[in-house]
Amino acid sequence: MNRLDALAKRASEGRMDLLGRLYNDYLMPGRWTHYRAMLSAAKANGYRFVRHQDAEAALTEGQPRLFFLRHDIDTDVPLTRTMFAIERELGVTSTYYFRRCTADPDLMHAIHASGSEVGYHYEEISDHVKARGLRRAEEVLPAMESLRRQFLQNLEAFENKLGAKVHTVAAHGDFANRRLGLANTTLMSPQLRQAAGIRLEAYDGLLTGQVSFRATDAMYPGLWKPSSPIEAVATQSPVILFLAHPRHWQRAPLHRFHIDAQRLFDELRYRLR
Repeated sequence: MNRLDALAKRASEGRMDLLGRLYNDYLMPGRWTHYRAMLSAAKANGYRFVRHQDAEAALTEGQPRLFFLRHDIDTDVPLTRTMFAIERELGVTSTYYFRRCTADPDLMHAIHASGSEVGYHYEEISDHVKARGLRRAEEVLPAMESLRRQFLQNLEAFENKLGAKVHTVAAHGDFANRRLGLANTTLMSPQLRQAAGIRLEAYDGLLTGQVSFRATDAMYPGLWKPSSPIEAVATQSPVILFLAHPRHWQRAPLHRFHIDAQRLFDELRYRLR
């Protein structure tokens, strides 16, 4: 493929991504029958749903058919309530990671009381990068210890909202991380983990290294990436990890317009710094 063909291919893919996002955010009806079918299939095939905080014990026991269901609540708290209601109806436990901007105390309390897990979706590095308009990863490193102290303060405030100890955390991914090639996981030193009482970071090899099938939800028309977990359930894959984002399960036009406008504003502000 020559350079012009490659550029044309990327442009075409970009248009398809944009059309998919528009349909996903502003037109797509709820996919809740798919969600219920996925969870029901796993239960019918003898899978045990495991919270991330219990990963080490479950994996050490070597039990077959484990299903780790993770939610990153980047946006769309109302749709999160729908997902949680379905899980509660089916008797499924899972792990929900809330950002500071999506932390809803009532919902978090309900999830925790049900026996599912609530964790912190942290983004201190990307927040720092955007606030200061940094362009290179090396510019972040001098502030790392300060950002770790900020993480501890933010985690304490999050736990106060939850009214319980947080045992696991998951790094949020932002355009700022991709721009600098510096993930929020860089924050997680052994000393910080010990100070915060963190059992597991969701991207730790302890979990990801033992997963036999890993998938996430995706925008229309793909819907699953790389494929539906129902296929892995049907073949009895030993350890399944599925990452869900509420925004991929139903349209929410007014909320998405606000989120998209805020994201555009954040990126323009970053570019102009």
